[in-house]
Amino acid sequence: MHKNLNLLWLIPLLFQVLPINQVSAQTPLSVQQIAPVTALDYLTNGNKKFKAGDKEGAIADYDQAIRINPQYAMAYFVRGATKSVLGDRKGAIADLDIGIQINPRIAIAYTARGTAKAGLGDKKGAIADFDQAILINPQDALSYSARGNAKAAVGDEQGAIADYHQAETLYRREGKSELAKKASDKALLLQSEREK
Repeated sequence: MHKNLNLLWLIPLLFQVLPINQVSAQTPLSVQQIAPVTALDYLTNGNKKFKAGDKEGAIADYDQAIRINPQYAMAYFVRGATKSVLGDRKGAIADLDIGIQINPRIAIAYTARGTAKAGLGDKKGAIADFDQAILINPQDALSYSARGNAKAAVGDEQGAIADYHQAETLYRREGKSELAKKASDKALLLQSEREK
């Protein structure tokens, strides 16, 4: 019932933080489109490659961004999220740890790290990261939903139900009715299981 979250949702959220040129999935990708010189250039190219489905190429560009600027927190965040999408959760956590050390004020980084921890079975560590994400951004429906999943996995049904209800409320405010319904359905399922 409580499947590990797939981190594909995270990459577009991280992209929103960055100044990125528009590119569609159909646009032929060429590194020549932007001659990478700065860390931001490599990050932008990596994001384009990710969107085009070249996740390994994206990681190579994120590596270059970090080589140029080892203090570039966003490069660690997107490389970590990409590693997690590729199934390298330990590598993802390592990158997210470094990014969070550099800039501990990005809520989505904690959500990504919590998701990777949950995927490795560290539900309590995941809950701590989701708590931190919510402390930074109490309007983050995704963090409530993810924390609800982790709480349900450790047997805290009441806490999970409360988180799902909060996620539902926030998703509705954002106009994301499909996600709101999913959160509501999870809460209803847990409530019905508790009543058996």
